[in-house]
Amino acid sequence: MYPSQRRDRLLELLAEHRFVSLRDLAAQLGVSEITMRRDLKQLKDQGWVETVVGGA
Repeated sequence: MYPSQRRDRLLELLAEHRFVSLRDLAAQLGVSEITMRRDLKQLKDQGWVETVVGGA
């Protein structure tokens, strides 16, 4: 899967679930957590997503 396709799929998953862990996203997309972090950072920098550290 190309990075742009992966990010599109990531946005779809986030629209469906709203809150999801980095680990779960990486597993669903078949990539490492480092790759998922990179994709999320890019989407955050572009204003598409908001990240939350930790949780309660």
